[in-house]
Amino acid sequence: MNKHMPILILSALMIMLVLSWQSVLNYNGKMTQEYEKHIAAAEKYESKKIYIDAITEYKAAQKIKPEYDIQMKIADLYMKQNDISSYIGACREAVKIDKSKPEPYLIIADYYIEKTNYTEAYSILKQGKNAIGENGDISERMLFLLSRYNEAAYSYDTFLPWHMAEKNAGFAKVSVGGLYGLANLENKIAYQCEYEDIGLPMNNVIPVKKDGEYYYIDKQGNRKLVTDEPAEYLGSFSGKYAPAKINGVYGYIDKKMKEYKFEYEYAGCFSNGIAAVKKNGKWKIINEQFKDVTGYVFDDIKIDDYGFCSENNVFFAQKDGSYALYNTKGKKLSEDLEDVKIFASEQPAAVKKNGKWGFMSLKGEMVTEPTYDDACSFCVGYAPVKTGGKWGCTDMEGHMVIEAVFDEMQAFSKGGYALAEKDGVKEFVVVKLYE
Repeated sequence: MNKHMPILILSALMIMLVLSWQSVLNYNGKMTQEYEKHIAAAEKYESKKIYIDAITEYKAAQKIKPEYDIQMKIADLYMKQNDISSYIGACREAVKIDKSKPEPYLIIADYYIEKTNYTEAYSILKQGKNAIGENGDISERMLFLLSRYNEAAYSYDTFLPWHMAEKNAGFAKVSVGGLYGLANLENKIAYQCEYEDIGLPMNNVIPVKKDGEYYYIDKQGNRKLVTDEPAEYLGSFSGKYAPAKINGVYGYIDKKMKEYKFEYEYAGCFSNGIAAVKKNGKWKIINEQFKDVTGYVFDDIKIDDYGFCSENNVFFAQKDGSYALYNTKGKKLSEDLEDVKIFASEQPAAVKKNGKWGFMSLKGEMVTEPTYDDACSFCVGYAPVKTGGKWGCTDMEGHMVIEAVFDEMQAFSKGGYALAEKDGVKEFVVVKLYE
């Protein structure tokens, strides 16, 4: 091999590299000239108010080198032509070029707010908040949107809080004329008010009382399961078992109507593998094998209106005069509390400490220090709170998103409904859900 060959190859490579860089520089120089040519032409058209041609030239420049300021010029020219659709589209392009500038987010949001398309407005504002961080103008508009609500007519004699019976299926027990049925999360009747009592649809059956008799119906309303002895109460099936009261004593039944552990003063429904039971004035937690989890160590265990104590792998219980949060194994998770409201969702629950109400997470951590006269637990980002003698709503950052003008208020459903009372009239506060 010629000993000079490597040197020749290296020299050739160096020449090629130099030529390549020269080509790149020439191209870049040409593109810069082209860019400046389009900008100059655009500015000339703009000065003469020939906006359509100015836009064309600015767009040509943007293809060479996208710039935020030029994109906002394009948006401004569309506005001068009263082409609102293109104006909003140009602002969206500006967001793509530079996500850190608040102006285009605000322009787009204000457009949708004016059109009362609050969902789109909230979406673009949230996008801006995620990209920029805290911004006063964005936060102000988000709070405005969160405060938008409607008032819907109340048409029931009684209305119990909502419960998520099954995934994406929540219900509230309601009554009309002394008979009970179920409303769904959108406050529409799911099961007609024709029963003396009714529970939740779980595991394809629903406990009801009609003509003085408790039994289970299927979801189509057909009589399905009946206890061997007359029941004085039947609860909802969650897992294999449902609580029942027969001959004055509580215990559990399965779907074959076999009886288990009829020895309690009260027995609740199973959820997350546990249930609350009461005997001789004391409460304990049991598992689905009816074995002790805690022993009879509690003076009270908080249960909802349907017999459930644990919907999120935790429960509230009282011992030695104080409430605390516990996990399903009975481990204490929180400090001592004066009073508590059961979780309405996976969001923080209302708890009372030092005479005031605040909010606690599922981990037992105080997320809002107690400042309110009363409160209900969070759901869909809203929590009813009482301040100055009236009820309104706060968000999880502590902003009052609904003014305190109501005399009473319940926790929200996952459909965005909360029962409230104002000036003696019951109604539903209906919030717009953005998440």
